[in-house]
Amino acid sequence: MSRGLGWVQQACLRVIREYEEDDSKLPTTYDIVGAVYQIDPDEDGARWINDAQHVAVKRALESLQRSGRVIGKARSRWDGNTELCHQWMSETRAQKFVTDTLRSLVMLGDWEVMANS
Repeated sequence: MSRGLGWVQQACLRVIREYEEDDSKLPTTYDIVGAVYQIDPDEDGARWINDAQHVAVKRALESLQRSGRVIGKARSRWDGNTELCHQWMSETRAQKFVTDTLRSLVMLGDWEVMANS
């Protein structure tokens, strides 16, 4: 019998909800780890997270995704490493994301290119 969501899962949902309420960019796993563990950026803007923090949040997000509470979208970084570059959102935000993406493709005239590929 499940005891419900753990504190890391609850914190991940809270962070994602806060990003959505602010209508800001989609949070990455890295953003969520920093917020969950309240890690302030250093002088260069980097947040120093350890492996245990990263793995705990990654597992929590994967569990939330399996249960349908969040949706993860991989995006590439310049070096091709997607480990810390998953973007996370609720189902509502995912619908908005897809609608906005399609709308921008149509406005740019790229729809035919996408339809034919």
